[in-house]
Amino acid sequence: MMTKSDLLYALLSVMIAFIIASITLVAMQRQMIYHPRRYPDHIELPKTIKTINYTVNKKHQTAFFVSKAHQPTTLWIFLNGNAALALQWLPLLNAIDTSQCGFLLIDYPGYGFNQGSPNQQSIRESVQNAVHEMKTRYPSITAVNTIGQSLGAAVAVDTASDLRPSSLILISPFTSLYDMASIAVGQWWSQLLSPFLWDSFHTQDTLPVLRAKLPDLRVMIIHGTKDRVVPFSMGKSLAQENDWISFVSIIGMGHDMDDSATQLVRSQIENQCKE
Repeated sequence: MMTKSDLLYALLSVMIAFIIASITLVAMQRQMIYHPRRYPDHIELPKTIKTINYTVNKKHQTAFFVSKAHQPTTLWIFLNGNAALALQWLPLLNAIDTSQCGFLLIDYPGYGFNQGSPNQQSIRESVQNAVHEMKTRYPSITAVNTIGQSLGAAVAVDTASDLRPSSLILISPFTSLYDMASIAVGQWWSQLLSPFLWDSFHTQDTLPVLRAKLPDLRVMIIHGTKDRVVPFSMGKSLAQENDWISFVSIIGMGHDMDDSATQLVRSQIENQCKE
């Protein structure tokens, strides 16, 4: 039979375990969110790629620029998903037929060749600084568009207020990091620890604000019905709550782009580059 002291000891043990688990989740949240990958030390880049060097908080960053035009007027910014690298967009770029646009591939701090650590603020500054460097080098750039996948879709929305793009293509976007955390650790834990969530990426809340600030902004959401990383319902709800957004569901597509999504993105870019 459990005595009063045994009960108190059991309760104390549960409380200590709960506190330790909570502290661990808070302290390790960015390691759980971001999964940086690196390029090999000796990687040979195609001659068509130019490296764009800049800094974020005095940390060296390297982005990549591809363009058939010497002085492009439109810049497309490519933002990859978590655990992905910017150069993974190259097969898509190689298939795009346009000579009017330039393409900027950005790795986040801590990813690729980049120094520093990824978080919402450093990623935002990285994108902003990379685009600033591009406009300094290529004053011909008068329009910006952004395409992002998963985490990259959140970054695209997060930076849109500053970059003022003409269009966004969001592939497999999530509604917020809080909602993703609810899937990972459960609704109860997420609610309890929400005041301690350092990065938010509130795409759901930001899109209506962008609509008010940039009324001519065009947004397309592409989401696969078999996405097991970011639920299809998230992309669908973002479009349903914002009837000005074009929504394309890809039947049977998972989290990564399939041929149908790739062809759709390619045609969207080519058409907009002709405008």
